[in-house]
This record gives sequence, C-alpha cells and structure tokens, in this order.
Amino acid sequence: MTKKSFTQLPDDVIEALALYPLKSSELKVILHIVRQTLGWQKEADWISRKQFCEATRLGKRAVGYALKNLKSLNIVLEVQIRAPFKGLAINLNVQSWKGVHKYALVQEHASDGEQDCLKGGNKSATTKERKETKQKKESEEAPFFQEFWNIYPRKEAKVNARKAFKRINPSEEEFKIILSALEKKIKSHDWKKEDGHFIPHPASWLNGERWLDEVKTTSSKTKFRTIPIVKKWNS
Repeated sequence: MTKKSFTQLPDDVIEALALYPLKSSELKVILHIVRQTLGWQKEADWISRKQFCEATRLGKRAVGYALKNLKSLNIVLEVQIRAPFKGLAINLNVQSWKGVHKYALVQEHASDGEQDCLKGGNKSATTKERKETKQKKESEEAPFFQEFWNIYPRKEAKVNARKAFKRINPSEEEFKIILSALEKKIKSHDWKKEDGHFIPHPASWLNGERWLDEVKTTSSKTKFRTIPIVKKWNS
C-alpha cells in the first residue's frame, strides 16, 4: 500500500478558516497556497495564475479577486523569496487577520455573557446598536461604497450595487480612477439626454466595469444643408 503524504496546518488556523465567512473561491485559493507551501515544508512560494486556475478550476479573474481580498484581510501574505519574485504564504498568526474577533473565535478568559455575544446570542442588543454594527461592517467591507453611492445619479437597487462594489473591492488608487470616470459619464450627453433615462443601474455599471468605457462627447460643430442655387435666365 502506497504511503500517503500529509500537510500539517495548525489547529487554530483550521478552526479560524471554518468560522471565517470566506467565499468558495477564496477557500480554494487558500488550500492551494497551503499545499504549495506547507505541503513542501516551505514558508512561501511563487505561484502563477495559471497554476491556481489549473488546481482550482477557477478563472483568472476569480483567482485575482480572491487573492486581492485575502491579502486585504491579512490572511494571505506576500513574502520576498528572491529578487524580483515575491511568494505567497498563509498568515499563521490568526489573531492578526482583519476582523477575526467578530467571528466567534472564543477567547479563553471570556465570560459566559461575552461568549453568547460572540455567538450572536445576546438578545438585549437594541435595534440602533445592530444597525450601527451593520453599517460599520459594511463600511469596513466596502470602504468607498458610500462615496460612490452619493455621487451616482441613479439611486436604485442599493443592495445589489453594494454587492457589486464589494466584489470589485477597489484600492484607494483604483477608486480614484472609478470616480474620475464616473464624473465624466455624469457630464456626458448619453447620461444627460431624456432626463437621465439611459443611465444604467449602479450594479450593472459596476459589474460591467463601465468605468473603462470611453466617454463620447458631442461635437459642437454646426452642420449646414447645402441648398442648390437655380439661376433664371432672361429669354
């Protein structure tokens, strides 16, 4: 019988991954990084997008979004392995993961009341407190969304727009690009005509990455119709 090999992963990391609200694509990316690093007794390794795609059956874009989000949460780290290459590694220090305290990772010295609160069992929280917590969580998950929403002229399907924005999860520099393109579109002829009838839903605009579109401007030149001149000759 062939002896099987094993990959060792600390218990607290496994428990944290079980509790953390990760997308399936993010979990697949994590597992592949674990296999390529800890599975070969390495702290970090350079892994190409092609390798991720082949191992996880995800598309390049899905892999890119998953990696970007995992890095922002401090679950995946970029480590210099040899110039100019940077490798990927799983952050084994669970307590440094962003927001990890929110997901019921039980503290050894927490009281029963604190345990209930962590597990969502605290029934005494007021509606205002729950609303503030939800707003804070949404702000942390998509920090620039509210600014985008305030500027976007068509205020429809906010929940879908937030989901689309969260999926993109732009950095500060990327958000500046989106904002600049949006401001140009708002001034464009297509969005102004018929009282903004042709402005797309914000979620559709985000999902279609429409900030990459070229803005069409109307020409200020006036077109004249040529009128033929008929000369009358005296007979």
